[in-house]
Amino acid sequence: MTTSIPRISVLIPSYNHGRFIEEAIRSVWSQDYPDMELVVVDDGSTDDSREVIARLAMESPIRMQAIEQQNAGICRTLNRALSVSSGRIIAILASDDVMVAGRLKEEIKYFDNSETLKVLFTNGKFQSNGKCFGDLHKPIKRFLKRGIADMRRHLLSTAPGFYSQARLIKREFLVELGGFDEETGSDDWSLHIRMFQALKTQSEYQFIDRVSFFYRVHQNQMHKANDFMSSMKRKVIRKYFPVENRSKAVCEEYVKRAIILVIQKRYRLGWRYLRLAARISFVNQIPWNCIARFGIRMPAYLFRVAKRHA
Repeated sequence: MTTSIPRISVLIPSYNHGRFIEEAIRSVWSQDYPDMELVVVDDGSTDDSREVIARLAMESPIRMQAIEQQNAGICRTLNRALSVSSGRIIAILASDDVMVAGRLKEEIKYFDNSETLKVLFTNGKFQSNGKCFGDLHKPIKRFLKRGIADMRRHLLSTAPGFYSQARLIKREFLVELGGFDEETGSDDWSLHIRMFQALKTQSEYQFIDRVSFFYRVHQNQMHKANDFMSSMKRKVIRKYFPVENRSKAVCEEYVKRAIILVIQKRYRLGWRYLRLAARISFVNQIPWNCIARFGIRMPAYLFRVAKRHA
């Protein structure tokens, strides 16, 4: 049993979210937790983010560090934030998202009641135009509940919607894992792969199905930078996936990319990615159903996108 209150460090990597960053920071201030610090690292924003952060650092009711740097990418930004933080427990919040008030005070109780717990996962909702909806972790909840082996297999078969903002992790465990993978540029998927490879017993992690943050949906999110995201996913696949799974996973990623490009009316580039997928499928004798499956899912994908922006 933990006898002292552990400090929680909340890390916010900031990039061009000047219109959202104040709400994100104030949501951390609202946590009502007795020992916490906030580390905000602005990754070379070109909007007014730095000015907003500097002003809030002067007003902050809690310990707050505001750091500016030239653009280095999200993983280097998070690693820098981690290096200057001092908390025994680490939380992450994107600069356009919002923490649910009081979440830290409630979630730390799970660490207080367990000597072995290394990481706690929760859930979240989408937020758009002031409305909250959906279930962020719906696609992976069944794997999280089944246990380490099932979650590990799932992480090594696809890129899941598995959000770092809904996680508290012990600092020593995060450092042991090597922090954030600057080589692939993946701040969540690659870390979760390494995490579930390192976890040994069920008591070392826990999932509680409660909403801890709101994931803001808007037009200039990083995940909308699909060229970067597609490249990052392929790097993760080639670095972490078992050799026998890599070709199929890259093939499927090319098909996903082709679908997005067609939606964006970038037909020539979409056709290029589809040809790449076909080549991999042919050379490695991967059944074409891996391509057809995503074609069938395209209407569902379009429906989800339309719903988020309704």
